[in-house]
Amino acid sequence: MNKFFVYPVPLMMLTTFIAPLAASAFGYLSMFRDYPSIYIIYSLLAWFLSAAYVSIFAKNKMAVFLKQIGSGFGWVWLASIPVSIYFIVTAIFFDGTWGQFFYSIIVGTIAKGYLRNFENELNRKGFTGK
Repeated sequence: MNKFFVYPVPLMMLTTFIAPLAASAFGYLSMFRDYPSIYIIYSLLAWFLSAAYVSIFAKNKMAVFLKQIGSGFGWVWLASIPVSIYFIVTAIFFDGTWGQFFYSIIVGTIAKGYLRNFENELNRKGFTGK
């Protein structure tokens, strides 16, 4: 076996959980905390490259790739719900900014829309996810 071979299970965590959440967090930091925005591109690049690498080992490469990317959007959508609740509480009671609340709502809505599109594409092509 090649010494550079990496089993894709740790990369599946990177693909579906860590990199998409990092991209949304870096987006928040670059908009509201003057963080360099190049890290958004780095995390998105890690997300898509790890999804492509994981899909190499599957029988149906496109289905696995779409499932990995769609799952990442699902995690971003799920994470935006408690974050939105936190930002609305800080905006109402603790003199927080409304921009942070609207950012989390917009990011969650876009992520949910992309998740739904990826799921519809998988269903349209007849991929069962097995």
